[in-house]
Amino acid sequence: MKGSFGDVAGQLDFSSLQGYPAILFVLIGFVLTSIIQSSSATVAIALSALHADAISLYSATAIVLGSEVGTTIKLLLASMHGVPAKKRVALGNFMYNTILIVVVFVALNPINYLLTVTLKFTDALIALVSFRVL
Repeated sequence: MKGSFGDVAGQLDFSSLQGYPAILFVLIGFVLTSIIQSSSATVAIALSALHADAISLYSATAIVLGSEVGTTIKLLLASMHGVPAKKRVALGNFMYNTILIVVVFVALNPINYLLTVTLKFTDALIALVSFRVL
C-alpha cells in the first residue's frame, strides 16, 4: 500500500541522531505521536529503531516519554469548542502528563540503570517495554 504507516515507519532514520541530547528524542516522541495520534505506534517505531540499533535504550525511553504527552494533544483539540469543564479536564490531563514526564525525564538515567543493571534486563526491547508499562 502506498503511503501506509509501514512506509512512513521505514522512512524514519534515527541513526543519524545518535549523540544528540535526550530532550530531542522526547520532542520526536511528542511530535510523532501528535501527528499520528497513537502512542502505541510511536512506541512500535521506537522498538523498531532500538532493535535495529539505530538508537540506544536511553533515547528510546525518551521517545516513549514524549509519546505520553503527545497523546494529550487530541484531548486539547477536541475540547477547544467544548464547555469550560471539558477544557479544564483536557488542560488538567495535559498538565499532569507534562509534569510527570518532566519528573521522569530528570530521573531517566537512574531508571535506565534500574532496568538494565538492577533488574538485569539484558534485552533492550524487554527493558523498553517494561519502562512503558511502568
